[in-house]
Amino acid sequence: MAPTELPVAERREPAGYIAGVVGCVVGAAAATLVGGFLGAAYSDRFMPNAELEGLGPVVVGAAVGLWLGGVAGVLFGLKSARRRAAAPTAALVAAAIPAWAVVSFPSFLWLVQRLAGDDVPDVVALALPVLIMSIPPPLASRWLVLHNEKIRSSRAREENPS
Repeated sequence: MAPTELPVAERREPAGYIAGVVGCVVGAAAATLVGGFLGAAYSDRFMPNAELEGLGPVVVGAAVGLWLGGVAGVLFGLKSARRRAAAPTAALVAAAIPAWAVVSFPSFLWLVQRLAGDDVPDVVALALPVLIMSIPPPLASRWLVLHNEKIRSSRAREENPS
């Protein structure tokens, strides 16, 4: 009687959700601070008598920093963790961050108003918006990219059965 071979459990590659989110959060936080400081420096240098309009460059710098830092962070996080489809995920995050900013802006304003009246440490008040803006886009983008890959591979197997 010949021994039967048992199927070897297929080892799944980690999906990269954590690497993408951590990369996005770290990149967005760092670049938001840099962008905000650059905007403040611009405002101080070129708008010395500005009052409320002096916040414009700070907000624009922080928003651009959040966007570009998040995208660069996702790309770096996924590539350093050696996960597949890092570039398509980063490209989708580049489109998802502005869309998510528009969708989540009302809740963001509500949260800022709620935090303004409480005794919340400044670090928490500054970190919460960055977290809200930088966690959902890489999660959704990574899921879409991996789901699309799964559909493509199953179609290819159906077309070319071996």
